[in-house]
Amino acid sequence: MSLATLVLVFKSVGADDYKPALLGEGIVTFETQGRLLEVEVAASEEARARGLMFREDLEADKGMLFVFSDDQLRGVWMKNTLLPLDILFISKEGRVVSLLPHVSPCINEDCDVYDSGLPARYMLEVNAGYAARWNIRQGDPVRVTIKQ
Repeated sequence: MSLATLVLVFKSVGADDYKPALLGEGIVTFETQGRLLEVEVAASEEARARGLMFREDLEADKGMLFVFSDDQLRGVWMKNTLLPLDILFISKEGRVVSLLPHVSPCINEDCDVYDSGLPARYMLEVNAGYAARWNIRQGDPVRVTIKQ
């Protein structure tokens, strides 16, 4: 699905239409910092499209991990996302390839699109400030564990 198609899918979903997608569970471990983060896993196209839309809160040490089948440049926007987030992009080799700190919510029709800058297999969304609080940086090793 192209980024343009993704944008059209997001624009067609409103708060009244929102139905939670089936999510998995997992753990993201930041090796250098010794931090474990419990994550909801969005592995299906439907789950990735909905993400954290319309959520009013996210627990402090929780996040959402978006899982893709290949490494590509990833695009993300904050349409209907009510929380400011840090967005981390992670390679299949388990390295933070890029980080977008404190991305603001967007409840307008026209929202900025942000990209990973480098190919990524995973995208991790956490509360804004998480990366700075735990000194997470580009290049840091990460272990992704998805529960079956």
